[in-house]
Amino acid sequence: LRRAKQADIMLLPLPGVVASSIPTIQWPLGPSSYPPLYYEPLEALVEKRPATGAPIDIIAQDVTGAVSLLAPPDEGTAAEARRHRAATSVALLLLGDGLADEAHDLVTPLSWPEETHFGHGRPVYSTAPPEVVAEASYVHQLVHRREGFNVGEYGMIGFGNANYWANAAMKFRGSESLPMRAVREGVLR
Repeated sequence: LRRAKQADIMLLPLPGVVASSIPTIQWPLGPSSYPPLYYEPLEALVEKRPATGAPIDIIAQDVTGAVSLLAPPDEGTAAEARRHRAATSVALLLLGDGLADEAHDLVTPLSWPEETHFGHGRPVYSTAPPEVVAEASYVHQLVHRREGFNVGEYGMIGFGNANYWANAAMKFRGSESLPMRAVREGVLR
């Protein structure tokens, strides 16, 4: 079944700016990789973060443009789902390169039903396909895992908030494709 699904996937070349950001992803996380989150909009984060010269800086300076590179604006439900998945993909790149706030800003409107002052775009939680919400919730939990022991939203430490999002991700159709299901099943054996 997995092979059949993989055979149906059409691989497209990645835009240069995206492809050049992949080798700089830091995983697994190191001991100094648990920064607190600012919970500010993308525009404020651009001003707050100094450019380092890394390829990810290009994406961080124009997150919306990076999402559009992966899923050009188009009409229809399928195009909207592609844009949501592109936002989740860009969030993973940003998170892997240490930009947890920017990643958080992208996945929050996909995984949380209410407006926030930092979320990038209007909430689409109630209208997005369930598998898109599951994927965004999964990335949301990775963001808060990276937050670690720092106190963040609602007075929760990052690890506690990550547990909330991991459970949220598992509730949606499409969550069976998320890597954490296999991890959870392995731990429970």
